[in-house]
Amino acid sequence: MTLNEFKVIFWWEWIHRFLGRLIGISFIIPLIYFTFKLGFKKLKMLYFIFFLICFQGFIGWYMVSSGLVDRVDVSHYRLALHLIIAFIILSLILWSFLQTKDLNLPTNNINNFFPICFLFLVFCQIIIGAFVSGMDAGQIYNSWPLMGSSYFPDDNKIINIFKLSAFSDPSLVQFMHRNLAYLILIF
Repeated sequence: MTLNEFKVIFWWEWIHRFLGRLIGISFIIPLIYFTFKLGFKKLKMLYFIFFLICFQGFIGWYMVSSGLVDRVDVSHYRLALHLIIAFIILSLILWSFLQTKDLNLPTNNINNFFPICFLFLVFCQIIIGAFVSGMDAGQIYNSWPLMGSSYFPDDNKIINIFKLSAFSDPSLVQFMHRNLAYLILIF
């Protein structure tokens, strides 16, 4: 990596961290104001969201630290954790917002099974996508719908998909990511 390439990464990281701090400050200042105005009990969920925002910063540091010793890239597990916490924060903010709105929904409740299953599958796809990104697994098989010359990756055995080590194998992670996308589409 040249010095100029490092400068590009440095500025992306600097802006990312600055934005994270700005989000934290932009969240806590109104939260303190509304705590005095409305009380703590009504804002418990927002304090939990603020805790997750702070925790997100710690996880970001924890993720980056995995690429500072013995490796030049970050752990795909830590990358996925950092990403999924961001999606949890966004989901909780949306949930809190929707609770404050009067949506005039019908009084009969729908079965929550299918929406919850769909959201679970989407969150799993996001996690597996972070694994693909963290391991650069998308660079292995660039053909679609086949992976090489077959549906299953040429460089692996089907039995390996049932092992825990499959989450650290780039070709199997790409296979899982593709097939989970098919499952979500069918669902």
